[in-house]
Amino acid sequence: MHTKLLSTKFIVVILLLITNLAQAQSYYSKEKEVLDNIAMLIKEGEYNKLSDYFNNMVELRIPEKEGVFSKTQSKFILKDFFSENTPKSLEFEKWGESE
Repeated sequence: MHTKLLSTKFIVVILLLITNLAQAQSYYSKEKEVLDNIAMLIKEGEYNKLSDYFNNMVELRIPEKEGVFSKTQSKFILKDFFSENTPKSLEFEKWGESE
């Protein structure tokens, strides 16, 4: 159960790490479409396609792996993570512009 809770927290953290999103999207509908795609990829554990949204360097915080990694390293870290932790659900805790 502890791993499942960490998995859920990791998914939220990874969404925050996708820094290309804010720069690449200028319209709400396009941003929502991108977030929906990211959510779908996380739910399916699609680490390879998810990495398309990463910058060259990615900060990850998951159990036993914390730090700044290259896009390629991050992809393989996620591969290992998803192989051991199957996503069950996903919720966005915060979305949109800060006030």
